[in-house]
Amino acid sequence: MLQSSSRKLTAFVLSLLAAGLLFTTSAQSPVATGVNAIRADELRRKLTYIASETFNGRGNGTADLNRAADYIAGVFEKSGLKPAGDRGTFFQHFDIYSSRLGSKNDVRIQGMSESDLNLKVRSDFVPEFWSASGTVAGPLQLIDSAAAGKQDLKGTIAVEQEDKIVSDDPEFPLDAREERRLQDAGATAVMILQNPADRGRGRLINLAEDFRDDLPVRMTAMATLGVPDYPSIPVLVLSADAGRQLVSALRKPASHITATITVDVERNIHPTQNVLALVEGSDSSLKDEVMVVGAHYDHDGEAFGQIWYGADDNGSGTAALLEIAEAFGDGSSRPAKRSFVRLGRRREGIAWQPLLRASSFFPA
Repeated sequence: MLQSSSRKLTAFVLSLLAAGLLFTTSAQSPVATGVNAIRADELRRKLTYIASETFNGRGNGTADLNRAADYIAGVFEKSGLKPAGDRGTFFQHFDIYSSRLGSKNDVRIQGMSESDLNLKVRSDFVPEFWSASGTVAGPLQLIDSAAAGKQDLKGTIAVEQEDKIVSDDPEFPLDAREERRLQDAGATAVMILQNPADRGRGRLINLAEDFRDDLPVRMTAMATLGVPDYPSIPVLVLSADAGRQLVSALRKPASHITATITVDVERNIHPTQNVLALVEGSDSSLKDEVMVVGAHYDHDGEAFGQIWYGADDNGSGTAALLEIAEAFGDGSSRPAKRSFVRLGRRREGIAWQPLLRASSFFPA
């Protein structure tokens, strides 16, 4: 787990980029420095290279992304920036993972009035790809949204309808956030029930696709290893049909329904890295405060003979980051009183939550 330090962060003023682009249409002096050194032709050259077949779309978990990281680090080093990564390097290493289904996934629900349910993986249920593996047995507890946060879930398997889940965090998977909350309330496992309107199992089919063994890297769901915001108990999603039967039974008076759940999810680990460098500020009393400017350099990679080059997502941002690094990296023109970190990072979204925090501990 990445550790945050006590360094104070401030927002990097993006007008620096806008101001720099004002100079790109006029002829530049060979000795131009700072903002005056930012040039349209150099931005175009860098972007053309980043979004070329050299890096095959910079897919996560590929050697192409590692080559892109080496290229970025090389520009940082050539520009005279200080390394801000692990052990005096430009790289901050960590692991991401994809998942595949093992052979032992099984769900058996007892105490239904009609008959017990023996659910089939992929058609009736699918584990979340971030789920922990293991076997859990216990009573089922339906989550009542009206009593959210007040129910005693200790020792129970929590059951919640997906359309009842709410969250104000757009950068983290909704189900994962809720599953972690239920775990913290004492649940030993979690069942998420599909929206009752999804009679065609469309969403369940899409979830099952994440576990296909033949998926290209660009289509594979990934997450960062060791993120505490994810649940660390077995969690799975039930089809709308199975969920409808279960909710009906759980709402009957004096129901006593139990389940035995086995989740078997195997992790495929992919080492990766952020690329970081430091430009010291000009004020001796303020340079220990760190501003951050960053861009994600990964994209969707290659599949079936087609490359997703990622010129605008986010090759353009990476090119701008490198151009600024060259403009201010030699120390001849310090852009601010405070120091700032050049952060070439991987993108936000389901896999990237720790990366949104990665810059907070870098020393000046």
